[in-house]
Amino acid sequence: MPSPVLSIEGLHVRYGAIDAVRSVSFSLGEGEIVALIGPNGAGKSSCANAIVGLVPSSGAIMLRGRAIAGMPTDRMIGLGLSLVPEGRRIFPRLTVLENLIAGGVSRTASERSQNKDSMLKLFPALSTRLQQQAGTLSGGEQQMLAIGRALMGSPSVLLLDEPSLGLAPQIIDEIFQLIVRLRDRGVAILLVEQNAERAMEISDRTLVMVGGTIRREAKSAELAQSKLAEKLYMGATL
Repeated sequence: MPSPVLSIEGLHVRYGAIDAVRSVSFSLGEGEIVALIGPNGAGKSSCANAIVGLVPSSGAIMLRGRAIAGMPTDRMIGLGLSLVPEGRRIFPRLTVLENLIAGGVSRTASERSQNKDSMLKLFPALSTRLQQQAGTLSGGEQQMLAIGRALMGSPSVLLLDEPSLGLAPQIIDEIFQLIVRLRDRGVAILLVEQNAERAMEISDRTLVMVGGTIRREAKSAELAQSKLAEKLYMGATL
């Protein structure tokens, strides 16, 4: 496994009396895609949100050996950690260009300009819509914008929360091809995904989350062949 760039140890998230995430530990290596799969309500999104400080949590979170738990989210972005949240959460009343600029606030003006040019090469469909309100884009274009906004911060670690949600199959193919290209560029990616089969196709390792805990970790190809993930989804006790 590549050297860890992100390490999680004993992550715990509680909402009132409910333990959404319980003692979760895993690592993410440079240039690696790790899929986090599981049924609805398993705690996958809570885990991703906790890593970037969007929900209160306890446990150790290390980015390239540096403790970041409790750090303001904007500072984490400056250190190279970005999240593409579930449901995209773009700024609908801002233009496409303004959304991209917002994603690069931790970078210099020169870096933002370079990153914007890079984003438009990755997402040519957005290049003719820079002055268009983001809320008027199609679902697929909004997802591309959400990813582009996150990449404007030049992340070395990218968390993607349900990137295929609500998209047409052709757009899903394009998004997943992009994720592979980002991995090939050396970006470490945590892919939180309800579509387990597709996630295992492109990921190096898979974590299966059930009931707020990691029930199994394995190489994605091996897990897909064993059908173990399907059994865990159905609540099998292993």
